[in-house]
Amino acid sequence: MKVINVLLLVLFCKLIFAQEVTFEGIETKNDTTYLKGTNEPYTGKVVAFQVNGKKAIEIEYKNGTETGTNKTWYPNGNLMNETQLTNGNIDGLWIDYYENGQKQNEITYETDYMNGPCTRWYNNGQIKEQGNYIHCREHGKWIYYFENGQKQSEGEYNKAEKIGTWTEWNEKGEIIKGG
Repeated sequence: MKVINVLLLVLFCKLIFAQEVTFEGIETKNDTTYLKGTNEPYTGKVVAFQVNGKKAIEIEYKNGTETGTNKTWYPNGNLMNETQLTNGNIDGLWIDYYENGQKQNEITYETDYMNGPCTRWYNNGQIKEQGNYIHCREHGKWIYYFENGQKQSEGEYNKAEKIGTWTEWNEKGEIIKGG
């Protein structure tokens, strides 16, 4: 009988900590989020809904701090963005989407700084630009494209400043500068 009681207690605790509540059910004090009426930092998802009943926002909390994947949606139900957070800091991929569902940006973050690969797309799915960031500054090789998929320019950055020779093309793919 004791084993059954322990198992039921464990199951009950898991249900409490895996819950999903709305913003009205939480409160934040001193940068820590709590389930209203408790003194325990909240672990679980917080959601908000649009007038049409579809999800608008979903935020994951662990021990009272935003940790996990946060998501927002357009009124049509398509995902608007998803962001990875650790202890309240953007840490991992930040992905934005156009309202039609096409990916718009995919940027790597480390502790709230753009730090790593970045790709941006046009609404038609063609790549707009690709490169890397170091502490929110373009660094290394970057390539920019026209909406038709042809290269527009290519070159190197050092701490957000263009260095070396940059090559530029027209929309037909003909070199117009550098190269």
